[in-house]
Amino acid sequence: MVAGPAFLTCGPQAIAAPSVPAAPSASAPPSAASAPSALAAPSAPAGSPAPAIRSIRSTRPALSAPPSVLLAPSARLVLSALPASVKPSALSERPAPSAPSGLAVLPAPFAPVVRPARPASFAPVRVPARPAPVARVALPELSELSAGPAPAGEVGAGGSLSGDPVHWPVQEYLERTLPKGPGGSVAAARGGRLVHCAGFGWADRERRIPAGCDTAYDIMSMTKQFTAAAVMKLELMGRLRTGDRMGRYLGPVPADKRRITLHHLLTHTSGLEDVGDDYDPVSRDAMLRAALGSRPASVPGAEMRYSNLGYSVLAAIVEKVSGMPYERFLRRHLFGPAGMAHTGYVLPRWRRGQVAVEYDSRGRRMGRPFEHPWAADGPYWYLRGNGGLLSTPRDMYRWHRALNGDAVLPAAAKRKMFTPYAVAGEGPEGKLYYGYGWGVLPRSELGRVVEHDGGNDWSFGEYARFLDRGVMVFWITNEATREGRWDLPEINRELTFGIARRAATG
Repeated sequence: MVAGPAFLTCGPQAIAAPSVPAAPSASAPPSAASAPSALAAPSAPAGSPAPAIRSIRSTRPALSAPPSVLLAPSARLVLSALPASVKPSALSERPAPSAPSGLAVLPAPFAPVVRPARPASFAPVRVPARPAPVARVALPELSELSAGPAPAGEVGAGGSLSGDPVHWPVQEYLERTLPKGPGGSVAAARGGRLVHCAGFGWADRERRIPAGCDTAYDIMSMTKQFTAAAVMKLELMGRLRTGDRMGRYLGPVPADKRRITLHHLLTHTSGLEDVGDDYDPVSRDAMLRAALGSRPASVPGAEMRYSNLGYSVLAAIVEKVSGMPYERFLRRHLFGPAGMAHTGYVLPRWRRGQVAVEYDSRGRRMGRPFEHPWAADGPYWYLRGNGGLLSTPRDMYRWHRALNGDAVLPAAAKRKMFTPYAVAGEGPEGKLYYGYGWGVLPRSELGRVVEHDGGNDWSFGEYARFLDRGVMVFWITNEATREGRWDLPEINRELTFGIARRAATG
């Protein structure tokens, strides 16, 4: 399903971890030939190529595999040099259910879903047992948020506004670098201002709907940063602490999991491994039973193993503590204050054709996210909380803008989220870490970077914030690979840093 942080390569692999920074208190830092705006295939630059970006790409067990088969999430970290992912195996076909009320469903067969095999696990890392909680503040009760009508001027199915910004250094770079064929969108911001937001190729090849700034995509494992932010918001409200054991909120927990804290779940150091598949029809309680009954891969805090299941458990805790459904909590406390009316599972008012169709490595239509098995209120619980949120490039920019200020979280909470707690890998520029829902790169040619990628068998995307430059990059594609022609996850680092360097100037 969903990938993990892109600049950190964490799939469940083993990565040696020296000393880990102590937890912060409140300080610390359709066809290719007819695609619209077709981008020319990149010519190989002279000299040695840039290192391939491997991110924390989450892998999922095949639909046909029994629940006992645990496949760890593959999160390709942008800077790591891990071995290439294994070829996925074909899975059984499933009919597509009807979409949630109000969503337009196009006749698209639910083609076979494939999931990559699990990568090797990371080496042990030491993680602080109990980070200091963020100072608690009293927050007033918030009223229900309504997504309301689409912002003025946002028209068409998935395309961009005629006045959307195009930064020509970025655009020219994309035309040289991206292959001709896939669809997707790119957004870049500098100093809190959106400087580039445009699409390439088709959001829906068969219906000739172009991709644009307001096309909605499955953002996959980038969902995790919102789950982490929800936990931080509840800590600010005084309803939980990240150092609390999960049993405090889940009730009786087996002996081998009693020491697991929310901090362990947030940093992928709980020892929980994934069970089941994204589209298994599993309820929240059934997911929790499976998690608590699973065999731990390691003792809490001993090593980092990228765990989608851990973030689904966190989403369940958000519901139990807040008394609200997961998506509604995010909408009221995160998306609403950030102005993100086009982010969510089923609550946003998706316009017909706004949500991108995904395509597999042979160019076959895989449908839209909600055309796969979903519950009435969103994905089932092996996906909820760890992936599957839909969002637009414009909304991801709004999230960056909100994080630049205090509209969603105060500075102390953001410092806590961006602290490099667990070693996730090592790349050309040094150690790669995981914070709370974010991959953390303390040093790079452009300074500190916090990021996360997302990937499934069809789509791939990257969201990166260059903290010392005030730059944000979000790019995503609905056709990540094509056999013998392109593999966009492999150029993640090159593409992300290339966009960032150009967005930072002029």
